Amino acid sequence: MLDLHKTEFYYIIARERTINDAPYLYQFSYIPHDYLWSEEYDLAAYRSLYKRFFLDYNIQMAGETFTQQTRLITQTPQEVKDFLNLSNTIPCVLQTKTTRSKKNNRVLEYAEVYKHWKFFKYELSSSDCQ
Repeated sequence: MLDLHKTEFYYIIARERTINDAPYLYQFSYIPHDYLWSEEYDLAAYRSLYKRFFLDYNIQMAGETFTQQTRLITQTPQEVKDFLNLSNTIPCVLQTKTTRSKKNNRVLEYAEVYKHWKFFKYELSSSDCQ
C-alpha cells in the first residue's frame, strides 16, 4: 500500500471520533516512517495529521494527489465494530484513500476510514451551483 522498500517501516495511527458522544468514525492512517517524528512528539501532537505534515515538512496534504474509494462492507475489524457498536450483520462505510506527493509520487498516507452507516451522506453537484 505504501510502496516501501523491505528495509523501511511505517506507523499506524488509529483515531476514534464521536459526535455528541455517538461514535461515528474509526480511522487507520498508515504513514511511512520518515514522515513521523515519534521521538519528539507525544500523541497529542498528531490530533491533526495534516497539520503535522504541513508544520514538519511543508506539505499541504489537501493539495496532493489522491485516489479514494467508498463502499459498504460487513467484514469489519472487530475493534471498529466494537467502537461503532455494530453487529456482524450491520454494514458500515469504508473509505480507502491513498495520498501521493506531487513532487515525487511517493505515498504519504494510506487511510482506511470506517464510518457508521447512520452518518453517511453522498452528494454530487456541478461547479456552477450556488
